Amino acid sequence: MAAEYICLAGGAAVTGVFSYLWKRKAKILSDVKDAPLLEINNDLKVIIDEAPSKSIPYAIVEGKVYADGPAIRSDYVLGAVGVIQSLVCREHKTEWSKATRLWHDTTRSIRDTVKTVPFFLSPFTNVSSPCVKVEDPLEAAHLTLETIYDKFHQTNASWGENLLNWATGEKTKGFQEIEKMLPEGRTVLGIGELSLANESVVLGPPSNGREYILTTSNMAGLLKDLQSSVKTWKVLSIIFGSVTIVIFLYWLRKRYQKYTEQRDYEDYLQRVREGRGIQGSTGSPSEDVDVCAVCLTNRRDCVLLNCGHVCVCSRCVKDLQPPQCPICRQRIARTVPLYHA
Repeated sequence: MAAEYICLAGGAAVTGVFSYLWKRKAKILSDVKDAPLLEINNDLKVIIDEAPSKSIPYAIVEGKVYADGPAIRSDYVLGAVGVIQSLVCREHKTEWSKATRLWHDTTRSIRDTVKTVPFFLSPFTNVSSPCVKVEDPLEAAHLTLETIYDKFHQTNASWGENLLNWATGEKTKGFQEIEKMLPEGRTVLGIGELSLANESVVLGPPSNGREYILTTSNMAGLLKDLQSSVKTWKVLSIIFGSVTIVIFLYWLRKRYQKYTEQRDYEDYLQRVREGRGIQGSTGSPSEDVDVCAVCLTNRRDCVLLNCGHVCVCSRCVKDLQPPQCPICRQRIARTVPLYHA
């Protein structure tokens, strides 16, 4: 019974989480479809200035990325510059598992840093044209950095070091260095709140709670990704919701079966008592050997299972708390009416 409750509660919780994610992704998709696509030109500042609160709550702009000042230079690739840089260094090791008695590979992160500089989105035609400054790019979703360097440096250990590693059950295979960047000149699609700050157009996280998006994909690719995400969470919600409903119906069926069995059994005992004429009577049986061991009045007329003792009447067996046999103290699983021939 406990397992059924756990499965039912777990299924309902998982279904609720998936349904929430499905609705959230559907809302994001709807917001992106409804957002206006604005060109980065001289009219953009006028449009924002004429808007209520001097801002557009949710809009789409697209342009090329350029640093607003010195750009970030790559640590590994000569001549590569960008506005966002991610440096990752991982240690790859082989360890001996006492549980499986096997060697298995593990990875440990030694360094994982992200660096960014102020940058803006510029029109495709002219860099010197009006631009849109981008705020808090690390808070944006769907921002994928380009991997410009990925190299594994293998560790060459001596014979003595290999022997020591074998004895300790731990061996370093090497180090992997990865550098990712958002290069200058890359086309970026930005979706967020457009506002004016110091006579400059600024793109930042929406104040109304909508999702802030920066992506190197185009509009068609972004919509395709969002639709795929909505479909995935919808299918998962339907699957887990159906499983939860099946578990709930199974639980209801078992409860109903148990209820009907108990009701039928109570009706059967009632018919037995009425047939014997003991309903409400307190008459004594003819022989002391058949007297109920509890009330010492009625006849012993039921068998206790699983022990098999015949020691109580059908009236007293319902009042035994805890339900244990008065003779051997075993737990009473069920009772069977006894007929005296």
